[in-house]
Amino acid sequence: MTGSDNTSIKQVKHSVEDVGNVIKGSKKRISWTFMLGEEERTVVLLWSKSSGKRQVTDGDYAHEETKKGNFCFHKWESRDAELHIIASSHTPAKGKVCDNFCKFELIVNGQPFSKLPNQDGSPLPPEEGPGPYGIFDIVYPQGYDINFTKEAPFHNKEHLDSVAHEISSQFITRSSSKEEVPAT
Repeated sequence: MTGSDNTSIKQVKHSVEDVGNVIKGSKKRISWTFMLGEEERTVVLLWSKSSGKRQVTDGDYAHEETKKGNFCFHKWESRDAELHIIASSHTPAKGKVCDNFCKFELIVNGQPFSKLPNQDGSPLPPEEGPGPYGIFDIVYPQGYDINFTKEAPFHNKEHLDSVAHEISSQFITRSSSKEEVPAT
């Protein structure tokens, strides 16, 4: 990949829509629109929870697979960008993660979409609570690893809850250790 300057990546918008024909919540359309330099790009994940069909589109790029499960991982290179979707159909149990937990994340050149600066310059919403703040924090608690190629290591909602709880403890420990550092 020739790669773009990561400072030129800005988020434009993100949406999650229920689009199932009979049961609206059985199929999701998740879209991320971002600026990569001067080019506006939109990536869409269409995911049927009942059939397992997943379709990813990005301009001329399209990928389709049918794979039942609660987690979706897909990585590809497209027009000067390395892109990676990580998604979960479940939210970990309340109290184990923050209230606005991000279940669907697009990673652009190693940076999570949810943490990219807004194109219009408006501030990102504050990360409230101890975390984890999204699926990205659970899968990559030590930061993004571009060489990570395994499927999500979660087998069911209970496993996701236990991992979220473990990572939540790490966030709490990090937050308290920052507060205990004496000012110099």
